[in-house]
Amino acid sequence: MKRLAPYAAVLAGVGFFACLGYFTYLARVSPTYPDPSTGLIVRMNDHGYYFYVRPWQGWLLNVGPLAFVGIGFLIAGIAQRRSWKLTAADLPRWLAWFYFAAFVGSAAYMFWRFP
Repeated sequence: MKRLAPYAAVLAGVGFFACLGYFTYLARVSPTYPDPSTGLIVRMNDHGYYFYVRPWQGWLLNVGPLAFVGIGFLIAGIAQRRSWKLTAADLPRWLAWFYFAAFVGSAAYMFWRFP
């Protein structure tokens, strides 16, 4: 499991940011009023801007990011149970650069999204 942990953590991170990207997409294209005929009845809030989505989308947008963060912590806990030191074989060079790029991308997104 220790060797699979970095890859599983990447998948959890991609899922987390996919949920955030889907939220941003729906905030742009969803109506600002409820429409029961199409099922857009769940109100979502983006810093005072309200938009309406379907119930399954509301569940995904509320629970999805928290679930992926929890999965990430679970992976970290399982992987670090035996040893706290990662070797070069546990973290390939491309994966280290991927983590760095994800960090830089996250910081850029936060500064761009929340001025």
